[in-house]
Amino acid sequence: MACRECHLAKVKCQNDVIPCARCVRLSLHCVRHISRQGKGRKKPRRSLEVQNSKSTEDILIKNCAGKSKLGPDHYGLNFLIRSWVWLAFSRRSFFLLNKVSTLATSYGIAMDQIFCGENKFSREETGEKREMRSLEEMVLIPRAKQKVLGEAQLDLSTVPQELLKSVEMRHSNDGSRAPSYENRWILMRQLLKGGSKYYATAAFQRDIASWSAIQRTWQANEKEVKDLWLPREENAKYAQALIHQICLHHSPKLPMMPARTAKTKIRLLSSKVEEVECAVAIALPSLDNCFYFLEYYLPENSWTKNAQATSSLDILASVARLEPDDILDGDDQGFWDSLVQAQWTPELQELFDTLEG
Repeated sequence: MACRECHLAKVKCQNDVIPCARCVRLSLHCVRHISRQGKGRKKPRRSLEVQNSKSTEDILIKNCAGKSKLGPDHYGLNFLIRSWVWLAFSRRSFFLLNKVSTLATSYGIAMDQIFCGENKFSREETGEKREMRSLEEMVLIPRAKQKVLGEAQLDLSTVPQELLKSVEMRHSNDGSRAPSYENRWILMRQLLKGGSKYYATAAFQRDIASWSAIQRTWQANEKEVKDLWLPREENAKYAQALIHQICLHHSPKLPMMPARTAKTKIRLLSSKVEEVECAVAIALPSLDNCFYFLEYYLPENSWTKNAQATSSLDILASVARLEPDDILDGDDQGFWDSLVQAQWTPELQELFDTLEG
């Protein structure tokens, strides 16, 4: 039986051993091709509306299984699987454990690679711990005693300085006023061994979601935190932004790569729905530690909708209830001007279409 790569290339598979000689020679991910002969017509692709109705985990699985450049040695993929394992045990969720099993099986990633650290990332020079040792204790701690959220906001001093620098989150030199980034719609999350800590700027808490609401939502575990402000029809865009960043981290210790993603709609605390620009970035200090940066920004064409405003900053101030001079300083505006638009390539689209929901 031919492997998938040889079948797609329409060449004869050189032997019945996996990996085959051609895939070894070309460094391809070799898995057996499953023929659809006798199985009827392929089901049509599900609509975007159906995709949006699913959880972030469902969409990520749909988008991460089967992409040729993702495999057992992809750093971002290993992080994603390990983080879901931590979450599944801390949340006591067989449901999530089943999802992560589906994702790992799709790439032939063995339990030893995840639990015991038997992968190329566990070498001494990477600074990674080999095993998920804390998992042993976590399994024996009842759900009610699991610590899944920090009692205070994420301390920015624990965030990699490279990430803060790349997204222009800098304190004022004289310390006489609040940092300018507090006037931006920024949310940052640390995911560490099944626990989470969030940081929301003053503007984000005032206009989009307060930290206490984020804390209650995460603790209750009845819906995703993003559902506080993100309409359901925007779920796929949110997941695509995560996919794009995870796929960029193919190796450990890569530099931060903030990117501007597709415009999305968010629901403000005032119940007003705004179309905004979105910037995302991920830092992966280790396979068990992640910092996720998310920022929303009102595009300039939205400012002109209010004919009574005297300037674009006046209009943004009317939405955010800030003084015009407090909206953006030169450095913050420079961050948005420097962002590269995230490219949704045919390979990422193939990743998006691989699995049925």
